[in-house]
Amino acid sequence: SYPTLGALRRSLTSSFGSICLGSLVVALLQLLRAIASSGKASDGSVTFMGSCFACLLDWIEASMEYFNQYAYVQVAMYGKSFVQASKDTWSLVKDCGISALINDSLISRTLMLTVFLASIAVGILAPLPFQDPEWTWYALEVFLGFLIALFILSSFLKVVHSSIQAIFVCYAEQPEVLQVTNPKLASELHDAVAYMNSSRPATSAPLLPGPMGPMFPGQAPPV
Repeated sequence: SYPTLGALRRSLTSSFGSICLGSLVVALLQLLRAIASSGKASDGSVTFMGSCFACLLDWIEASMEYFNQYAYVQVAMYGKSFVQASKDTWSLVKDCGISALINDSLISRTLMLTVFLASIAVGILAPLPFQDPEWTWYALEVFLGFLIALFILSSFLKVVHSSIQAIFVCYAEQPEVLQVTNPKLASELHDAVAYMNSSRPATSAPLLPGPMGPMFPGQAPPV
C-alpha cells in the first residue's frame, strides 16, 4: 500500500547489489579517466591521445551517471537486476529520450533557481535577529547562512528531482496504473503529452508515446 516504502526496502535489501554494480561501473570509469589524465610523455607533457581518451572517458562517465539515474528507478520500483534495468532503460531512452532530456533540463533549472533564491533569502534574513552592528560580521553571517541553506536545500530538492524521475519512468512504462492511483495527475500528464505531440510535425515521432500509443515496440497501447 506504500510504494515508496517498498522501493526503499528493495533498494536496501534484495536490490542493493544491483545499485552497487551500477556504482562500480562508474567508479571503474573514473579510475580509467584518472589513469588517462595522469599519462604523460617522456618530456613531461600530456600526450594528445591520452587527452582524447580522457575526454572520451569523461563523456562516457557523465552519460553513465545520467543513465544510472533511470536504471536505479527500475531497480527500486520493480526489483529488477541492474542488467535488466539497463536494458529497459535503454528501450525507454530510445523511445522517449528527448522527453527525458527536456524533463531533466526543465526540472533541474527550476530546482536550481529555487535553491539559489531561497538560499539568498535565508542568508539575508538569518542574521537579522542578532542585530550585529558590525558590517564585517553581518556579511560573514549572510555568507554562512547562504552556504548552509544552499547545502540543506540542495540535499532536500535532490529527493524531489529523483521523485520526478521516478514518476516519469513509471508513467512512460505504465500510464494506465497512474490513471487508477492518481486520476487527476494522470489527466494532467495526458493533456500535457497530447499538447506536446500535437504541436510537433505529423511526420515526427511522439515525444512521449505513452498515452498516445505504445511505449515500447510490440507493447499494446493502454486501455
